[in-house]
Amino acid sequence: MFLGINSLFLIFDSSSMSKKIQCKKAGKRAQFRTSSKFRQKVFQHKRQIVGQNNCGFTVAKKAVVCVAVLGVISAAFFVFGNLARAQEKSWHFEKWFVDIQINQDSTFLVRETQAVNFQGNYHWLQRDIAKKDLRQVSNVKVFDEAGRQLTGDEIEIKN
Repeated sequence: MFLGINSLFLIFDSSSMSKKIQCKKAGKRAQFRTSSKFRQKVFQHKRQIVGQNNCGFTVAKKAVVCVAVLGVISAAFFVFGNLARAQEKSWHFEKWFVDIQINQDSTFLVRETQAVNFQGNYHWLQRDIAKKDLRQVSNVKVFDEAGRQLTGDEIEIKN
């Protein structure tokens, strides 16, 4: 009787009641004495026997698949973990008040009060003032939430 299971071949010799296991890939052979109870277990547990064959092909194939799956999962955690950290940073204006005082000599004084809510680690905030149709922008000052004027290396004002 000849039975093929994946790359494992079971050959039963009815005259000597022995079983030969042969792996097609490696060509290794082993011979064992068998009983009818063993033959029943072979049919019930084909996958276990294939996983325990002498050539190691199936076990190695399973190991390669496991390593590949773990690699894909690790890469997914690496990629999507960084995206989640990037999304943790956000900011929005809670309030933005503008008070404009127009003088008799056609100059004007603008006072902006901005309350910004930051989520995450921020080091600076940038505010651009459009100079279109203006001759000059001067007397620019920046204050913190306590009303203290920021100076020196705390601010950078470019003309």
